[in-house]
Amino acid sequence: MHQEEEISQEEKIKRSYYDLVGQWNIPIVHTGGLKATDELLKMCRANEKSNLLDVGCGTGFTACQIAKKYNCRVVGIDISETMVARATERARKENLTKVEFQVADVTQLPFEDQSFDVVIMESFLNILGKADIVKKALDEISRVTKPGGRVGANELSTDESTPPELLERIRELLKNAMGPGQGLAQYTPTEFKKFFEDAGLHVTQMVKKPPMSVAKDTIKVMGLIGFTRFSIRAIYDIITNPELREGTRRAAPAKAIMERRKDTKKFFGYVLIVAQKPE
Repeated sequence: MHQEEEISQEEKIKRSYYDLVGQWNIPIVHTGGLKATDELLKMCRANEKSNLLDVGCGTGFTACQIAKKYNCRVVGIDISETMVARATERARKENLTKVEFQVADVTQLPFEDQSFDVVIMESFLNILGKADIVKKALDEISRVTKPGGRVGANELSTDESTPPELLERIRELLKNAMGPGQGLAQYTPTEFKKFFEDAGLHVTQMVKKPPMSVAKDTIKVMGLIGFTRFSIRAIYDIITNPELREGTRRAAPAKAIMERRKDTKKFFGYVLIVAQKPE
């Protein structure tokens, strides 16, 4: 009984964080920003004929950009109702008729087999955390991808050269992380590749990148005033929301190792992975 309550509390904190992020209406949260998204879409060979699924779409910025750039059909899914509401409102304001959003769980996708030509994820698989959940998600994504279709991901990663004791330390810290800490790097590019291939997807490209801040792109999209308002609200919410504050506190040690310590941050970056479903 105690274990069930503990799991329920962690899930509650995770959902609380996602809903708050949805209210913040942040357009870009994935590392690499706009440039990484463009590169990933080119690697996936997205075009005007693509039927594209954006998994973990957040507030819908990427999905709307894809619809505008490629004039293709885009479906965005997220487990947060707040995120989906924000995304739907974004598409309505931009008068985009080829993009739609819905609440869905990636481990139980509400789509027929072989529905999509392209599936993309940005800073998503790390949030799922445990390897068995990542595997279950990619099995479902593979199911809804058409033969010959491509699945692309942009994920924070730990380099294969990371000392084993440091990698173990990071994973131990992330076991207790909640909220924003759920999305920190947990796997190496080689481990991500195995996840894809275990789901029956053949990895065709894998590009490792150094860490890159998204602040510049976020300010570009939101404007300086909008970004300032978001920053003030985010700080206020973290201070006043006990669950979010606790999740942030738990993630802080791992985040410091990855982003601030000179002797360790060199081992962390992000990776763009594209896999193809066999025809």
